[in-house]
Amino acid sequence: MPRSRPVAAGERWRLGREWLLVGLLTSLAVAACALTGALGRADNLIYDRLALLNPPPPAKELVIVAIDDRSLAELGRWPWGRAVHARLLDQLAQAKPKAVVYDILFLEPSADDHALAQSMRGVRTLLPLTMQAPGPNGAPFTLVRPPEPLAGAAAGLGQVNVRYDPDGMLRRVHLRDGGAGAWTDHLALKAFRLARPKAARPPDELIVPFAGPPGAFPTVSFAQVLAGEVPVEVFRDRLVLVGATGAGMGDRFPTPVGGRGGDLSGVEFQANVLSSLLQGREVRPAGPLWSLGLGLGAVWLLMTAMLTLSPRRAMVVGLALGVGVLGLSAGLLAGLRIWLMPAPALLGLLVAYPLWGWRRLAAASAFLAAEIDRLAADPAMADLPKAPPAGGDLVGRQAWLLDRAIVRMSALRRFTADALAALPDATLVLGVGDQVEMANDAARALFGPDLEDKAWAELAGRLASAEPLDGPPAALEGRQVRLADGRTLQVGLAARQAGGLILRLADVTALEAAHRQREQALQLLTHDMRSPQSSILALLDNPDAAADPQGLAHRIAGYARKTLALADGFVQLARAESGPVRAETFDFADIVAQAADDLWPQWQAKGLKLEAQGPNEALARGDASLTARAVGNLLGNAVKFSPAGGTIRCTLAKGRGGRAGQWVLRIADEGPGLDKAALAGLFQPFQRFDAGRSDGAGLGLSFVRVVAERQSGFVACDSAPGRGAIFSLGVPQA
Repeated sequence: MPRSRPVAAGERWRLGREWLLVGLLTSLAVAACALTGALGRADNLIYDRLALLNPPPPAKELVIVAIDDRSLAELGRWPWGRAVHARLLDQLAQAKPKAVVYDILFLEPSADDHALAQSMRGVRTLLPLTMQAPGPNGAPFTLVRPPEPLAGAAAGLGQVNVRYDPDGMLRRVHLRDGGAGAWTDHLALKAFRLARPKAARPPDELIVPFAGPPGAFPTVSFAQVLAGEVPVEVFRDRLVLVGATGAGMGDRFPTPVGGRGGDLSGVEFQANVLSSLLQGREVRPAGPLWSLGLGLGAVWLLMTAMLTLSPRRAMVVGLALGVGVLGLSAGLLAGLRIWLMPAPALLGLLVAYPLWGWRRLAAASAFLAAEIDRLAADPAMADLPKAPPAGGDLVGRQAWLLDRAIVRMSALRRFTADALAALPDATLVLGVGDQVEMANDAARALFGPDLEDKAWAELAGRLASAEPLDGPPAALEGRQVRLADGRTLQVGLAARQAGGLILRLADVTALEAAHRQREQALQLLTHDMRSPQSSILALLDNPDAAADPQGLAHRIAGYARKTLALADGFVQLARAESGPVRAETFDFADIVAQAADDLWPQWQAKGLKLEAQGPNEALARGDASLTARAVGNLLGNAVKFSPAGGTIRCTLAKGRGGRAGQWVLRIADEGPGLDKAALAGLFQPFQRFDAGRSDGAGLGLSFVRVVAERQSGFVACDSAPGRGAIFSLGVPQA
């Protein structure tokens, strides 16, 4: 089967180049929209919906005197004489308002101007002026002031110029308009500075936060005021705005809040502007650069997500970014009264996702075509269909062909996995870089469950072997590995056609044990057991020995006992090496005491003193029978090699440090001790020391070693010539 090919450097470069190109094109679109205001209508629509969610309350300082339909009916057709306005101001002067703000233009002189000017001096009155374009002599505009004496009697003059947004709605106000050398403050700004003389000057351009539809501000009829029907408390210490609201007056403007109750009258628009200034609720536009920064940030966050995350997660990130952009704009509008236009950022998100998705779909289609061609060239895929069913789009047909190939490859992989799992030995399938591609259950039991994609060097470090498995796996052919638990593994290798190796670790512990037993049996038969038998025959052939029948019998019995000891020791060692080891809970302290009792005649005959120290109960886990024989061998050696009248010290305690979790028995004698050469082979079979004082078979300490290792314990000896020996036997605690 072909190996999966890595993504080539050229493919990675093309992917990165396309990703960067999509990001740059989207960024250019965002920049164009943010800097030119091309999406102003969309931004305005979003602003209107957000602003209507939480409109500010109207300022309590404002009241409108409306030239409404009732006033027109009672006072006659518009325009009225200026004496009527003088009567209104005289009536308002009695209530002592802060100021009266007229939203009515007085442009031509009138015979009643002096009477109106006299009334204006009784109450602070602000009058509007207008800007006519074009102005005379090529000027862009000219200011048209009220005639004298009205202009001189006014407490302030301000322009009421309006500028509509591209969608025809009135949302903004320019508090300072005009040009170089002819800047003029807005009428609402004049009124605000009159009411708040110490307040900081607001920005020149504001977005008006409308308090609501027509009728949101307290309003009384012009005719009612003249008739004295309105209590003076309504106007006291307030800013009174006078303007037209009647039908057909023409002074009406389309605003975002006018849709529910008609267009907003000019005086109500001025009331909204002045209300926002008085309450400090004016909305400031953040400017195109801030909108550009928001858009670019959102776009490149989405581009990063689409490059690094799955399509589903990238879509979730895109939706979250869209909600976040709207949430940020809404939060700034509600909390800081700053309008950050979100439309360019939303456009960037809407453009980047499908554009990158289209490029990835095209790349996926090309990849499918290449993979299908590569699979079709593989001999193992000879039975694949060559053409998909008719119908469907190109990607669908390619996906059908690839699905057939995947089904075929899955069947082959299942066959390979089943064959691998059936192998009794731990087997690893390594790739070209010595990474694990497949492993069977025996390998997982040996190395651990997480093997796929792991390097062989890491797995080799997991083996608790006597010697480290350094170097590449190809250099391990035929090598035997001895594990800490006593098992022996043999490494076998096979090369793969697609590159890499198949590494097999066969458990040859049983074969090694059989080989050792064979060698030991041969040594036993050819040397150790042959020697006493030869001695018996030599005694029987010696005529001098026959003269002393009793001595002859005694010597023959000694050689026979030696033969039996050899046979018994060999059998016990063979059973310990290859027989089953029971896992049971037993009292280690009781076993030590029983071994001392069994050897009581020997150490009593030599006049030895036995000092024992340890707990009364020491629960251990293992094979009680084998452990008892091992303790007997160690204690027997101590009795055998201790001088007459000496002391044997037995100490039983819990192990510490690296021996934690084990009971450790230490048996110290006062024998001749052992040198380094003797210690090196102390626990090997058929090793005998101080032959003049021992007639054993040399299998007792080897038996102890096998029992300790098979129970996950240990045996050790600390000795030196002339200072005795200390044997330590460890057994796992229960």
